[in-house]
Amino acid sequence: MKLSIVIPTYNRAALIGRALESIAHASSAQLQDTLEVLVMDNGTDATAPVVDSFRKKYPALVVRYAHDSVAGVNRARNKGARAANAEWIAFLDSDDAYVPHGPDILLTTLEHIPEDVGVVGFMTMREVRGVMEPRGYDVGGSWQTHQPSYAEVVMKEKIVGDIHYCIRKSIFQNGIGFPEDIQSFESYFFALLAKRGVKFLYINKILDLRYTDGFTHIGSYKKWPLQYGRYFAKFAHDFSDVLSKHPSRLRYLYRSAGTSYLRAGDVRGVWWLARYVYRLFVDKILSFTP
Repeated sequence: MKLSIVIPTYNRAALIGRALESIAHASSAQLQDTLEVLVMDNGTDATAPVVDSFRKKYPALVVRYAHDSVAGVNRARNKGARAANAEWIAFLDSDDAYVPHGPDILLTTLEHIPEDVGVVGFMTMREVRGVMEPRGYDVGGSWQTHQPSYAEVVMKEKIVGDIHYCIRKSIFQNGIGFPEDIQSFESYFFALLAKRGVKFLYINKILDLRYTDGFTHIGSYKKWPLQYGRYFAKFAHDFSDVLSKHPSRLRYLYRSAGTSYLRAGDVRGVWWLARYVYRLFVDKILSFTP
C-alpha cells in the first residue's frame, strides 16, 4: 500500500464528511489498491456513525476508525501514523478537504520522490475572509519546488502559511513523533526531523483546502499558554545552532516564551522576558556603527 491518510478529529461530525468525500474522489483503482484512511477520533460527538456511513458508501476504500478518550491532535496523529500500513502518511484535518482529485495528485507525485527524501510538503489554499488564497514555498511571488536545508526548515524560510505534509512511515518507526505534551506546534517536530538529517522537499502543487467554516480563530498560544511557553523556550534552546545566526527570531522566541508563561501565571515568564531585553540590548550594541 502506498498511502495512508490520517484524519485526527475532535467533535467535527458536521464537517468530517466533507474531508472523507474529498478522498473518495480519487480514481477507483487508487481507492482499491494504494490508499487507506484512518480516522482517529478523540471527541464525544457522533463522528463514528458518519464514518460508518461513509465506509458503507465506498466499500472499495479501506477506512479504519479508532476512538481515544484522551484528547490531543498530536497524540491522534502519532497513533494514526503508527497504525498505518502504507509507505507514506499524509495528515488531513477533519474540517479541511482535498482539492478535486487531490489523492490522485498526491499518489502520482509520491511515485517520483527520491528515496532519500523523508518529508514532502505540498501547497494549500487557506480561506481568508471567504476567499481561498494559496500557501506554500514563495520566492518573490513565484510558488516553487525546493529542497530546503536544515536551517531553512527551522526558520521556515520563504514559507507562506500552511503546508500539507506527507511523511514516510519509517520515520515514525524510529520512535519519533509529534510532541504529545502540546496542542499543535508542528514546527518543532519538523525542525527536529531536519536536525536529525531527514531530507525535505517542497512541491509546487496545491493539495488541500483549509476552511474557517465561520469559526473565530483563537491562537493556540492563548488557549494553552503554559504548553506554548515551554515549547517556545524549548525551540530556542534545541535549535540554537541555527537561531544564534538569526537574532530577531531568537528574540521573538524569548519574548513569546515570556509572555506565554506570564499569561499562564508562571514566574518563568519573568526570566524569559529578561533574556529578551538583554538580547535586544546586546544586539543593538553589536549592530551599532559609529
